[in-house]
Amino acid sequence: MKRPIGGMILGVVAGLAGLYQLYLMLVFAGIVSFSFVGADVTFKSMQWGQFLWSGLMMLIWFWVAAGFFTARLYAWMFGIMISGITLIWSMFAVLGSATLESMFPELAFSVIVLFYLMYPGTREAFYEAEATRLQQP
Repeated sequence: MKRPIGGMILGVVAGLAGLYQLYLMLVFAGIVSFSFVGADVTFKSMQWGQFLWSGLMMLIWFWVAAGFFTARLYAWMFGIMISGITLIWSMFAVLGSATLESMFPELAFSVIVLFYLMYPGTREAFYEAEATRLQQP
């Protein structure tokens, strides 16, 4: 199976997003403190809503990272969906009160990921990998 190198890079980025959500879970559980404007901040009690949401997001990001590493079609579709939604919301933010300079990293990263995933070679690699899984007994 031929895996695209960019898919592997996106897998690493998705894995890092999952690790960040794990860190947020620890913050919302009150186990880890964080620094805000030079002062240490910690939650004195469990923040259940944020804790559970971060746990769900962590599981999703690790699932997508595994999908990118194994060239699964669901990870390809998720990458297109997330980069497209991020691109749309970033443009709405620019139309609102945000400046283009503040939203440029999100816009640029979303466009790069979207174009990379829509590139015919990348798309075909994900399709072929999924087709070989369907043909195996």
